Amino acid sequence: MKHILLFILLIAVALNGHAKFSYVYGKDPDMTPVDTSYIDVIFNYEVTDTILKKTRSFKDVVLIGDSHIKYMSWGVILADSAWSSIPLNERMPETEAVKKRWFQVSSKFKTNCDYIIIDINNKNLYDKKFYSATSYYYEEALPEFEWRVNDEISDTIIGYPCKTAECYFRGRHWKVWFSEELPMPYGPWKFHGLPGMILKAEDISGAHKFVAEEIVDNKCQICKYLKEPINYFRTTRERDLEEHEDYAKNAAAMLVQMGMLSNPVDKDGNPLPLPNRRLLYNPLELE
Repeated sequence: MKHILLFILLIAVALNGHAKFSYVYGKDPDMTPVDTSYIDVIFNYEVTDTILKKTRSFKDVVLIGDSHIKYMSWGVILADSAWSSIPLNERMPETEAVKKRWFQVSSKFKTNCDYIIIDINNKNLYDKKFYSATSYYYEEALPEFEWRVNDEISDTIIGYPCKTAECYFRGRHWKVWFSEELPMPYGPWKFHGLPGMILKAEDISGAHKFVAEEIVDNKCQICKYLKEPINYFRTTRERDLEEHEDYAKNAAAMLVQMGMLSNPVDKDGNPLPLPNRRLLYNPLELE
C-alpha cells in the first residue's frame, strides 16, 4: 500500500502540480522572474516526527535578492542546472520520453515542490506547499518575530562568528545563531528581523533544525506568479495547518475521497478497512 500511495503521488505531481509545466525548459511558463539573488545560503533542514520516531533531512536554500527572498529546495536548483545542460534538441519536442527523462533528472536531486517567497518591499509572504496530490498556497503579512538577543559571540558557523537570539513563535520556542558579518536580516524558512543572517535555528524540543552548510553566488532568478496560478488552490494559513495534518494522519482515506485510490476489497468484493499509515509529520507552526 505504501508503494501504491507513492506512485499515485508521483502521478499527481505530473498531472496537477505541473499542469502547465514545460518539460522542454524545465520551468512553469506562468512564473515570472522578479529578482536575481546576490547570495545563496544552502541549509540542511532536519525534521523529526516524535510519534513515528523518524527523522528526515532536506537540502534547502535561501536565495537573497534586493526585493525578494525565496526559501526553496536546493535540489530544484541543481535539477534545473542539470536539465539546462542537456542540449535543447534532446529536450524537444515534449514527448513522453522527454518527460520521463526530466523525472529521472529531478528525482536524482531529491527535489521538493514547496517554497516560500518574501516580498521585501510589500512586506508580505507567499507560502506554497504540495500534499494530498494538490498544490496549495496562501499569502500573509510578513510576521513579526520578537527576538531576545544575546550580544556575546557563542559559536562559529561556516566560518562566521555568531550571536544567539531566542523567540516564541506560533507555538514553538526557537533559538537561532546569526552573524553580523553577513548583514542581511534574513534566514531559512520565515525567519527574519535580526541584524545579521541566521545560519542556524532549532526549536527547543529538537524536532526542527536548520544549519547552514555553504554560501554560494549562483545569481539565481527568483520567480513568482504575478497572477492567480492555474490548478493551485488558495487557502489560509490556519486552514493549511488543519488540512495538512488531516492528510498526514489519513492519507489513504483522503485519496479515496478524491477518487485517486480505490477502496480495497476482499476476494468476494467486500470492502476492507483502509490501512491507517501516518506519514512523517511535525509542522513548523503549531498555532
